[in-house]
Amino acid sequence: MKYVFGSDERTQGYARLQGTTIRHNAELPYVGASTLQKWIDRAAEYSGEEKTCVDDVVAGNPSIIDLEMGLPAIGDGRTAPRIDCVALEQEGEVIRIVFWEAKMIDDSRLRSNNEPEVFKQVEVYRTYLADSDRAQGIEIAYRNVCGLLQDMRAMAASLGKDIKLDQLIIQAADKEANLRVDPNPRLVILHGNDARKIGSWAPHEYKLRETLRITCLVFQKEPYTFRRPEMKS
Repeated sequence: MKYVFGSDERTQGYARLQGTTIRHNAELPYVGASTLQKWIDRAAEYSGEEKTCVDDVVAGNPSIIDLEMGLPAIGDGRTAPRIDCVALEQEGEVIRIVFWEAKMIDDSRLRSNNEPEVFKQVEVYRTYLADSDRAQGIEIAYRNVCGLLQDMRAMAASLGKDIKLDQLIIQAADKEANLRVDPNPRLVILHGNDARKIGSWAPHEYKLRETLRITCLVFQKEPYTFRRPEMKS
């Protein structure tokens, strides 16, 4: 697999791979494994318990098709809100595009005597996804994503690498598939194996579910396998 870096004004700082343009910092020439290790070290600076758990979520859910999905800034917002995970879910003959926001159980944004910060975050997502034109754009984009994943699997196969794709991804790539955005983003709440973090969690979970009507899926330990959470009454 060969990268060719542009040298003229129009292509300076870009890498080209089989017709795809990949952004590359021209001030940091790629010289092989040493450059890759620098990227890994830099990424590790932003890692933490939540990011590690999200990695475990991805490992346990082959129907995840995107991470850190950025919504265009809307209203008074100046930055693009980001949703941690995008996954596919079967509901009858419909394939749902489901958005998951991940939080650790001791995150202060989940806990408040009044309105927790996460409520405003989820409301921004709800507002965006409730617009039918935006939802349709997301459906088209993720159908294309699933198609690209199939193309990449075929490329890998041509090199002797067998990459498995979840059946929902294969189905969603079909232009005839009934692919629909789920307008209600969900919270996946993680606390690993540390029982001390559970503590006073129950009233906060009740508020999220019953008062604020946020769909929550709480994991005490691995495997972190997505499922449709039930709204408690």
